[in-house]
Amino acid sequence: MSQFVLLGAWILSGNWAYKWSKIKTNWLLWSVVSIYLLHVIGLLYTEDFQYALRDLRIKLPLLSLPIFVVSMSPLSKRNFHLVLAFFCLSVFGGTLFGMSVALGVWGQIEDTRQASMFISHIRFSLQVVLALFILPYLLHAEKAKGTQVYFGIFVWLFLLAFLFVLKAFTGIVIFVCCLPVVLFLLSKKLEFTLLKNSIQAVMVVVPMLIFGWFGWQIKAFYDFEKVDWENLPKTSLLGEKYDHAIHNRQVENGNYVWLFVAWQELENTWSQRSAIALHGETKNNQPMFATIIRYMTSKGLRKDENGVKQLTDEDISAIENGVANVRFLEGNTLKNKVYQLIWEIDNYARGWNPQSNSVGQRLEFWRAAVRIIKKNSWFGVGTGDVQLAFNQEYELMKTEMDPKYWLHSHNQYLTIAVALGFVGLLVFLWSLFAPFILGGMASNYLYIAFTLILLMSMLNEDTLETQMGLSIYAFFNTLFVFNQSKVADGN
Repeated sequence: MSQFVLLGAWILSGNWAYKWSKIKTNWLLWSVVSIYLLHVIGLLYTEDFQYALRDLRIKLPLLSLPIFVVSMSPLSKRNFHLVLAFFCLSVFGGTLFGMSVALGVWGQIEDTRQASMFISHIRFSLQVVLALFILPYLLHAEKAKGTQVYFGIFVWLFLLAFLFVLKAFTGIVIFVCCLPVVLFLLSKKLEFTLLKNSIQAVMVVVPMLIFGWFGWQIKAFYDFEKVDWENLPKTSLLGEKYDHAIHNRQVENGNYVWLFVAWQELENTWSQRSAIALHGETKNNQPMFATIIRYMTSKGLRKDENGVKQLTDEDISAIENGVANVRFLEGNTLKNKVYQLIWEIDNYARGWNPQSNSVGQRLEFWRAAVRIIKKNSWFGVGTGDVQLAFNQEYELMKTEMDPKYWLHSHNQYLTIAVALGFVGLLVFLWSLFAPFILGGMASNYLYIAFTLILLMSMLNEDTLETQMGLSIYAFFNTLFVFNQSKVADGN
């Protein structure tokens, strides 16, 4: 609606000769909108026009917003700051409501990510991260004092806390990765050499420590139990023959999942502990037998009668709720999230159906996208045939995923290359970096932070394929590129 209001203001303001002169001579404008124009050209070799027209409608702000802003009077510095302030306050209001949802004020939720009730938690986390970088700028630019500073610090800390409450891993990773880069670039403007060198040293050391920690987690994951594969025990203590799936090397906490399974003992003893059958489903619709076996393995138990009897009532309840590893009941949330990430990648590499986990799905999406790109390298499949191409490729791949999971690549760069080929990808990259080259934005704090956030989000999401993600990019890119440079000149 706000974009339609802006369109109305643009039409009512008249002065068409001035508008056209501003539009036709602005090479930066044409660079930024070039990716949309290429999508229009992509209509020439597309089959699914219904999809193509929908895609062009969603992406229309990429064209319209820059044209509106370039051909109208720029915002004053004061109004520019007001726009940013209202954005931060609206995000803060959203997080206040989201926090109340997470705390159960409006009823219980199964997943804290549901605290973002109105839009995708990933899209909302991008807005939170952007607000975290905008707030310090506003406090500095407005020379905030006293109560304003304290309120700003409170809002900043609350937004950061909510990011972790939301458990938006994408947003957290983007914030953690962007913060050192932004601080490093800002430190170059400091005149005090000792402080400048100290900040730069910290910004170099901290990423090294983070990558070292990730490396340690990977090493710990692959610290498997020592198994004598030739002399595995053949029966349980009660005499049932073990089912050893020795070719399936899936692990939980370093223990092999599909060894030491006594199916009859497991079924009989489990039925005495739970009302949910072994071959039923958990409360979050996962196969019960797989959840039981994974959970028991994570505790180092054999999957027989003796193992089931060692499970506590808390363990039984956790399994019924779909918890597949005892480590997820307690401990470091970030550490567990990294463990889950490594586990999903490991299982995908072992050929497991990627349908059951988000990382595996993305790897399958990427594989399909790369295969499509190889077949349509230069100009892609056309603006409207992206989904058709993916559907056909999933069939050729004989993917194990259900057709309802046959989605796009969840990587904006790959999606652009699928639709428009390497030519389109190069134009897209030019539209992203032209403001730095032609617009003098290379030293602009806000634009650097914004660009880093969006560039990273596009690695993990089709950011520009949804109305919300596209609007975030189109609005702030336009605001910063075509208005802030004028604000910096004092207009």
